[in-house]
Amino acid sequence: MDERSPVLAWQQGVATRLAARCERVVVLTERVVESPLPANVEVHRVPRILTTPLRLLGVRWLMNIPVWRWCARERFDAVFVHMNADWVYRLAPCWRRFNVPVLLWYAHGTVTRRLQRAHEHASCVITSTPEGFRIPSPKVRIIGQGVDTDLFVPAATRPDTATIVAVGRVSRRKRVDLMLETLAWLNTHAPEHPFRLRIIGPTLTRDDERYAEELKAKVAAAGLRDAVTFEGPLPVAALPAVYDSSFLHLNLSETGSMDKAILESLASGCPTVTSNEAAFAVLHDFPDLQVRQRTPEAIGAQIRRVYEDRHAFTPAALRQLVEGRHDLNSYADRVCNILAELVTRKAA
Repeated sequence: MDERSPVLAWQQGVATRLAARCERVVVLTERVVESPLPANVEVHRVPRILTTPLRLLGVRWLMNIPVWRWCARERFDAVFVHMNADWVYRLAPCWRRFNVPVLLWYAHGTVTRRLQRAHEHASCVITSTPEGFRIPSPKVRIIGQGVDTDLFVPAATRPDTATIVAVGRVSRRKRVDLMLETLAWLNTHAPEHPFRLRIIGPTLTRDDERYAEELKAKVAAAGLRDAVTFEGPLPVAALPAVYDSSFLHLNLSETGSMDKAILESLASGCPTVTSNEAAFAVLHDFPDLQVRQRTPEAIGAQIRRVYEDRHAFTPAALRQLVEGRHDLNSYADRVCNILAELVTRKAA
């Protein structure tokens, strides 16, 4: 629960929207940062077990003790677990004892044994796209993403620029290396256009940090130092200005699920060229924004075409791809409707 986080600020937006639709919301989280919240939201910190010996001894299950107390006091109607699938099965003793239905949100292409265990214990699973939850099950509902369209709004005017932006975690699965190879191709084959690339996002693991160093070495070797900037993470509130000052958002992710940055860019009226197959349905009417061939030559030629025809992509048309389908308000409506359905089913 940290609205200033460059990675996890979205959770606070979700909790705030749910609070507007519920009598009371109690948030359980491992990390608490002082942030403004509605009066009907209470936040509790669940102790995080970090050391390997304690994990091996199964101490993580002790989180049931404080959660049991909160369940006994609050008598929750339902539980909404956001991405943290482990909590669904680790806290299963609490959920069963108090007969609380559990709704899990999960949106990622990876399927692990832990996710399978969570699926077994969840009453229902919601996800953004068919690619976001890959365990076939009648429990699964596809409800779209939840972009804050009050924050991500097209600017009154857009500058005529050749700046490309890539927003998201700097990791191997985001294929930033392919972006650099594409930029090198553009500099050679379209020198008349001053393309530059802004890379905005955090490194979260040691491998991410190694990858970032490899990328910087690649920039130097390719002679791209004047055309590429690594800017690190930015707070979510700063991202609309980033999209407004770019002609294109580039996303070559191989995560297998819908990257929220794609939808944030579109809501801001900035075209996104992406190889993310989960986004192809959203971009059905914009084939020029879909990357089908993942080579620097093909992507570079595609970016050049988009740039030369950039005035054809109207911000209003791009924003319509998000509003009512992947915006945070409609997302919260869908979540609350499903929670109410689970509560009714429990009472029947």
